[in-house]
Amino acid sequence: MTTLIHTGTFDVENYGDLLFPEIVFQHFPQANISHVSPAGSPQVWGDTKPCHALLDIAREPAHAVIVGGGNIIHAKRTLLSSYRAANTELVGYADLWAVIALAAPHEMPVVWNAPGVAEQFAPEVLPLVQEALRRTRYISVRDDESRTYLLEAVPELDVTVVPDSAWDLPSIFSSDQLDKAKVAALTRLGANPEEPYLVFHLNKRYLQDIPVTQLCEEIDGLCGHLSLRPLLIGIGPCHDDDKTANEIAAQLATKPIVMDRPNSIREVAGLIAGSEGYIGSSMHGYITAAAFGVPALVIASGKHKFQGVVRLTGAPETLQNTWTGAREKFLSYDTDALSERFRKAQFKASQELSQHWATIKAIVTQAENQASPTVLNLEKTWEARAGVLSAQLREIYSRAPKSGKSPNVPTRVSPDHLRDEKEPEKKKPKPADDHLRDEKKPTKKKRKPAEKGFFAVARSLFK
Repeated sequence: MTTLIHTGTFDVENYGDLLFPEIVFQHFPQANISHVSPAGSPQVWGDTKPCHALLDIAREPAHAVIVGGGNIIHAKRTLLSSYRAANTELVGYADLWAVIALAAPHEMPVVWNAPGVAEQFAPEVLPLVQEALRRTRYISVRDDESRTYLLEAVPELDVTVVPDSAWDLPSIFSSDQLDKAKVAALTRLGANPEEPYLVFHLNKRYLQDIPVTQLCEEIDGLCGHLSLRPLLIGIGPCHDDDKTANEIAAQLATKPIVMDRPNSIREVAGLIAGSEGYIGSSMHGYITAAAFGVPALVIASGKHKFQGVVRLTGAPETLQNTWTGAREKFLSYDTDALSERFRKAQFKASQELSQHWATIKAIVTQAENQASPTVLNLEKTWEARAGVLSAQLREIYSRAPKSGKSPNVPTRVSPDHLRDEKEPEKKKPKPADDHLRDEKKPTKKKRKPAEKGFFAVARSLFK
């Protein structure tokens, strides 16, 4: 049986990230797949896959590693509280692609399922990135900007640009599956499944430039004009989208339906696919709408991933950087023509993805035929993690004001720094004189044990 490791952020409540285990499963239905995420978790939603932290599966044999998708190709720390609680906020993302590429033996090829590269790599982490990229058998990314960042790191690298694999959703989920999920969700929310609606996704990052009253006027005005109910979906509760949805819904006048915390990826996909339109700041919300021919407008700025996905649709008018004017923009659409353009884009994307998955399957099959499944090299895993942490610290020092003192932290981190420090051996007390034996020794105050190891040092620097 084929055994695979699949990496990504599948341990957070975010619709887009949670799609990828289902997508990979559809292409390898007979395989034994271990999904790996920074912290690991049981099922996040009812139809998602459980996942594990990297070290928890390091001794499980596998034929190959599939990386992504998602916006995961970077080696920076994350502020997500769940990753901090799991002590993976510093190396969690690097684990998913760089550390695992450096720890995988030659017999275990690493391939990419079109993730995104967040930004240029810092000079301090570049040597580690270069080695990890050169060890990766097949590199595909979802937009031209991601490819550019990789080629800046390794100019001779062979990088393929393919659509995000979520464009294949119409072949992943049947229309019957999605319709049942939609009806069940609307019924649970106390809404009439026959009543038409417009889907909105609100992310606080993209609401900074518009007063709440004006935002509500945009939503109420559009839904009132079209005689549709607004359906607010918290697509990414890990980004507080659930709280934002409830806060805005409380001030709307058009009888909003609120799904603050979805129960499944199928119900999110079904609600978007069965709507009259989608307006929001989720890239995968937009992809889902476009893939099913639903008119859509994405509100976002400052991230190249949105430009890349809109470029694929050939509909630049479906991206704007503010909610101001969203009502007029959506009403200006020729919705039938836009739906047709979306369907053509989905068909083209599906053809490109067929070749993409054929390449991945050929590499996995070759690995399976040539050798038995192998395990990750634990020593190299720790060495790679140490390299990531060293690079992060050097980057901090490069930005810090110069002073006469040099920091009291190792400039080169060894794997030993990642493990708990050993307690110093206690010296045996010398025998006491007979006349002192019965005297009580003074009690020492117990000190609170300090956090040990290099993680404690590194974490203190990031506070």
